[in-house]
Amino acid sequence: MKISVLVDDDSIKNFSSEHGLSLLIESNNKKIIFDTGKSDLFLKNLKKLNYSIDNIDYLFVSHGHYDHMGGLFYLDNNFLREKAYISSYAINTFYGSAMGIKKEVSPSDLVISKGQIANKIKNSRNTPIEIAENIFLLSVPYKNNNGDVFYKKYLDDILIDDFSHEMLLVIKEENKYFIFTGCSHCGINSILVSVKKIFNTSNIEAIVGGLHCKNFYLNPSKLNSLANQLKSHNVQKFILGHCTGTISRTILKGKLKNVENLATGKIFEF
Repeated sequence: MKISVLVDDDSIKNFSSEHGLSLLIESNNKKIIFDTGKSDLFLKNLKKLNYSIDNIDYLFVSHGHYDHMGGLFYLDNNFLREKAYISSYAINTFYGSAMGIKKEVSPSDLVISKGQIANKIKNSRNTPIEIAENIFLLSVPYKNNNGDVFYKKYLDDILIDDFSHEMLLVIKEENKYFIFTGCSHCGINSILVSVKKIFNTSNIEAIVGGLHCKNFYLNPSKLNSLANQLKSHNVQKFILGHCTGTISRTILKGKLKNVENLATGKIFEF
């Protein structure tokens, strides 16, 4: 397993960053891009790391927010038809909420039209979809109590988003499981409980991605609760970034000891 960070909110020297996430994953003789960030930065960094988009086997979008699927706009339509996968529920309008004001967090209509070209998956919760041998997409129950509220458009209404459009990437290597998550909007505990039950395993080698706990440091009891939940699952390594937040991640690092930082340009090997 080799993971190259194409986009994260932080970066190492000589790499640019942006708010978003994109990972290049090499596993089971496949090259996979997980999320695209919000611009063409993931393609620039792919080239900088001496890879070609032509040699990518699959591209998966974790959910329908601009900072995870915005890069679809820069991909060739043939690539999208042949290699890109997205939840059918992600082709929609989504909103975040700050100070009681709703703000759209879905990408532009041009990006959504690109998403329409990709392979759309009718995902259902706790039902893994095996895209290739030992490579799965999975949706889990929404059990998130972190206080963040998002919304989605449904017909003529705006409803609270239950994140039916969020998908994880689960990869099995030599009886070890790697979980890739864009933002863990459905709740990291729900993710871990579901993966362990569905795949009948307690051998989680790593969780890679965002936990959406950026502001948890403002509420120590909430961050302690999260740390205790994560400890209880005996995950070997957490590689965290993006919406985890720098301060919250630093505190988690002190509590868990097995936390590493995502950053654009970084490479992790297992």
